[in-house]
Amino acid sequence: AITGSPDIVARPFTALWGFDQRFVFSSTAEITDGQFTGRRLIRPHEDGKDQFIDQCLTLLPGSTLAHSIGVGDTEGDISLLERVAYPIAFNPNFALAQVARKHGWRMVIERKDAIWVNGELLA
Repeated sequence: AITGSPDIVARPFTALWGFDQRFVFSSTAEITDGQFTGRRLIRPHEDGKDQFIDQCLTLLPGSTLAHSIGVGDTEGDISLLERVAYPIAFNPNFALAQVARKHGWRMVIERKDAIWVNGELLA
């Protein structure tokens, strides 16, 4: 898992879904006097998630993106989504939604208790 979310959110979420915690790469949020400051101390994928994937593939011999899933919400995730086997634009901003539509990527939009996948209301 490669995410810009802070450890405090990413670790419990990925553990719940059975991710090997050795391969969860998330940000570390700064906390001062028990309060989040809004600053990130560590961003392991500072140069881009897609470039970080290359580093991970190098560290894990024999690994591929054959069954990979990518989830993005802004245009900053486009290069990542172009590389994975199953790209998902989740609550995308307008720029990502346009690219997702053009490429035929799955687009999931969730609002309160309603979920749409590629324009079809699921819940």
